[in-house]
Amino acid sequence: MDDVLQDQAEHHELLERVERILSDRWDGPVRLGEVTQLSERRARNMVLRCKLSGAPDGAPPSVILKRARQRNYDPDDPKSRPAVGLFRDWAGLQFLGSLGDQNLACAEWYGGDRESGFFLMEDLRHTVDLDHLLTRSSESEAMDGLKLLASSLGRMHAQTIGRESEYQSIRGVLGPGDTAHRHRLAQHAREAGPYFAERCEWLKVDLVPGVDRDIERIASAMAEPGDFLAFTHCDACPDNCRITEDRLYLIDFEFASFRHALLDGVYGWIRFPTCWCVRDLPESAVQAMESAYRRELAKGCPAAEDDTVYFRAVAEACGYWLLENMAQLFDRAVEYETPKGTSTNRQRLMVRMAAFCHVAQRAEHLMALQETFARMLDRLRQLWRDDMSLYDAFGQAMPVTSEQVSAMVAAVQSGDVARVRDLLDKNRGLSNAKALDDDQSPILRLAIESRNVELIKLLLDSGADWRVTTRSGWTTLARACSHGTPRIVDLLLEKGADLNRRDSWGLLPIYGAVSSGNAEMLKHLLSRGAQPDLKLAIDLRQPALAKRLVEQDPSQARLRFGTGVTLLHDSARVGDSRIDAMSLLLAHGGSVNATTNWGATPLHLAAFFGHEQTIRWLLGHGADPNAEDKRGRTPKMLAHGRGHKRCARLLGYDSEGQTDCTLGSGDHLNAFDDLFADLGGTRDGEPHPMDDLQSEFGKWLGERSSGRPT
Repeated sequence: MDDVLQDQAEHHELLERVERILSDRWDGPVRLGEVTQLSERRARNMVLRCKLSGAPDGAPPSVILKRARQRNYDPDDPKSRPAVGLFRDWAGLQFLGSLGDQNLACAEWYGGDRESGFFLMEDLRHTVDLDHLLTRSSESEAMDGLKLLASSLGRMHAQTIGRESEYQSIRGVLGPGDTAHRHRLAQHAREAGPYFAERCEWLKVDLVPGVDRDIERIASAMAEPGDFLAFTHCDACPDNCRITEDRLYLIDFEFASFRHALLDGVYGWIRFPTCWCVRDLPESAVQAMESAYRRELAKGCPAAEDDTVYFRAVAEACGYWLLENMAQLFDRAVEYETPKGTSTNRQRLMVRMAAFCHVAQRAEHLMALQETFARMLDRLRQLWRDDMSLYDAFGQAMPVTSEQVSAMVAAVQSGDVARVRDLLDKNRGLSNAKALDDDQSPILRLAIESRNVELIKLLLDSGADWRVTTRSGWTTLARACSHGTPRIVDLLLEKGADLNRRDSWGLLPIYGAVSSGNAEMLKHLLSRGAQPDLKLAIDLRQPALAKRLVEQDPSQARLRFGTGVTLLHDSARVGDSRIDAMSLLLAHGGSVNATTNWGATPLHLAAFFGHEQTIRWLLGHGADPNAEDKRGRTPKMLAHGRGHKRCARLLGYDSEGQTDCTLGSGDHLNAFDDLFADLGGTRDGEPHPMDDLQSEFGKWLGERSSGRPT
């Protein structure tokens, strides 16, 4: 949500500099009016919309200010990631703007301040994101958006081939340039060779002779792209694409540089390799994107007209992205079905393997690597679910308009069954439409939240699919278990919903009943065949069941959820009452130093919540007190920051109140709350929300063991 900047005095000097830059830009005095913060508090950049209250003719009504995170910003340090990202973004916009083509896919650059770490750009107010077209609009609108992205990238590449020195002259003024960047990509590809071989051995997949040669071909192509060397965005994700009626704007050029053009050009083939909003595309869409891209690229790159040369370049670019993704995602994917945005790492890897195999086969190029990946894909399909869904726009039986969706949402939320029936009679596609909220809630989910059984039955009978999820991957069945009634759950089960299928976050539907404290729902789900797992047994304090489950299947001790949280993390969060459970987990393969996706260990959570005995137990069983999460925070920093003095001393906080790991000046204590809040649960001294269901679950276990009906 956009928030008016409350304390503009705090940013007085910054805003004065903005006014000076804009005054120079339009040769006349410019004054700022209302300033609105568009970025979230923890985003890597601060983004402000600055309205102009007084400005010369020709000036826009507002501009966008983009400022790098200041904590680690050093314009003179080539290793300062905030500075490097800002300079690439700045230089990219300034460079593209200097080419004189008003139709290039970029906003206008207005100026910047290197020392303060910000620049000013055009405010793209009246646009729609491509990811919204893919998930909320019709197939034709989504297809048009994808083709516009492809043609815009092709045009940018065609215009910038042979002009690297112009870009580097702009980039070099800001700070050390990116002339070696593509050679680092080549090194990444070469380093992927041994890693790939080890993973093949682990999967018992034989390497086809010649794989090393093929990887070297990919590395060489990345280092020396030849005819395909162009200015690339390299993060052309749907949510980085803003679209008007006939033009697309790319934003966030923080990874931009001169590289192999096809690293951008194959984004459709390789399914947006740097993006969070990833689902599958129909082949017709991928082919249309390639045709649109290639047609524009050929205007400045004659090599793109040669099928042999072009198809080989496509295979090499897809091969690079797949090797890069393997290194980033594979180990986590093997460990658990890691959710990542709108799909899982397993789904992403498999769809990208299939895409690479297709383009390599088409080009008859990199065939040893192609055959090895084909073998790996066959093996993974035996182990993992290969079920990535299409973007919603391509799965609709009938297209819907935003006006129809708004009317349907209003009717569902007001419980107007007659109005819903009338809308469905006009367009059955509305049964699977999604609301226009940030998480794109399915219409069926909204009906479940209303608990209107007649409405839910009408939607299901009209074709509503219980498998349609929110943008984040939350299922309608989970919502029914947490906020619905037994009758609503039964309606979904009658349509084939599965109580024992984990969602993309690793969660079972029954967790919803437990987390909401709904004993009636828990009893009903168990009677309908929901099977308790180790997490449920631990949460509901059933040690005998927990022991039996983990002895039957030790892999449950290594279950992960959400952003990489293990059961040891969860137990450390709850605290001292879980020490017996932690002993059980450790005895069956759990790791006291397992890390979440953000690098936190169980000890981080115990320190954050102030659980002294849990900290002692973890330290006594090998937990690393100096482990740092991805923000450089150790357990002792968290304990100290939260005011848990005894815990801080246990972790190395000395008697004089000093610690060798102090908080950065830009941090606040509520940042710690934000960091771990998504785990759910409690603060210090509060009961765990699942504990109230212990007696109901114990009763079910007793009835089950005695043979009485449940």
